[in-house]
Amino acid sequence: MSAAASVIGTAPFPADIGPRVAVHLLNRIGFGPRPGDVERVLARGLDRYVQEQLDAPADPELDSRLRGLTTLGYPVSQVLALYNADQRSIATILDELNTAKIIRAVHGQNQLQEVLVDFWFNHFNVYVQDGFARYSTAAYERDAIRPYALGRFRDLLGATAGHPAMLYFLDNYLSRASTVVSGRIVQGLNENYGRELMELHTIGVDAGYTQEHVFDAARCFTGWGIDNLSTSGRFVYRPQFHDRDAKSVFGLGVPAGGGKDDGDKLLDYLAAHPGAAHFISKKLAERFVSDDPPARVVESAAATFQATGGDIRAVVRTILSSAEFWAEAFGSGKPKTPLEFVASSLRAVDAQVSNGRAVAAYLQNMGMPLYSCV
Repeated sequence: MSAAASVIGTAPFPADIGPRVAVHLLNRIGFGPRPGDVERVLARGLDRYVQEQLDAPADPELDSRLRGLTTLGYPVSQVLALYNADQRSIATILDELNTAKIIRAVHGQNQLQEVLVDFWFNHFNVYVQDGFARYSTAAYERDAIRPYALGRFRDLLGATAGHPAMLYFLDNYLSRASTVVSGRIVQGLNENYGRELMELHTIGVDAGYTQEHVFDAARCFTGWGIDNLSTSGRFVYRPQFHDRDAKSVFGLGVPAGGGKDDGDKLLDYLAAHPGAAHFISKKLAERFVSDDPPARVVESAAATFQATGGDIRAVVRTILSSAEFWAEAFGSGKPKTPLEFVASSLRAVDAQVSNGRAVAAYLQNMGMPLYSCV
């Protein structure tokens, strides 16, 4: 029996808590320890510290560090009004977005929340260098990712699906029902979001759906668009562009005559599907346990996902309570991403970060440009 296999099913929290166990926890659920963090974990105890991280209370010190990054709080319309006319000034938005990411990773008390915001942004990825996304990515992370990182998966899925940054990135703002003109079918449908929704966002590429399901999934979201790319940048539903015919997606029948709610029904269905419970749980286990997590951990997390209606906090708690999470045999040699490596190094020496431009440049040189990985 392998060392990894031998620990399956043992007690979830180590009884003998020492500095090595504390460092293990801090590296797994955050960006590594700062001076004093190990002692803090030992004083609180593992269960209490983990629960505090899951609760993610207010962090006024972090808020103070971020206060000068004013564009982070702007609605998309304000960013467009201030920066769209001057392409040179777009660097301000990107600098502040990158700086905030690094400050949160290095100085944030709620390390688990920051890890999950990064995880979910990568899961529901958009590309900041792509036109309109330059003006909407900060709002996307702020409004569609961060509030739901430890919430319910269905809420997170819906927030990303309807956000202009996602509608733009996957071209759904261009998607409309096909029409017949002079006896010829004019194809207006764009399948990108329908495909990514199932393949990458919910049930996974191996779930068994077909191209017909992708086609009908995309039809559910026709009419979901953006009000004006140059001025408002808000979500808008245009009923005249919606495909009102009946649809069938991976076991879900969508009757004819619907509207925006066709897309909402599909999001409800996919978020509650057992395939999504398994797919999302496996990805979370890959992040927190190992690149090839044991089936027992994934199955336990998926069962929690289904029992709680996709409560991300409960799913993560299940993973963190597993014996495998605490076993060094699982993922002990897992390499860090450039962001994890740099942030953990800065934390280890108690570095103070106020401007992330230089750090972001180093990350780009290391092959991980922030918000620009596709």
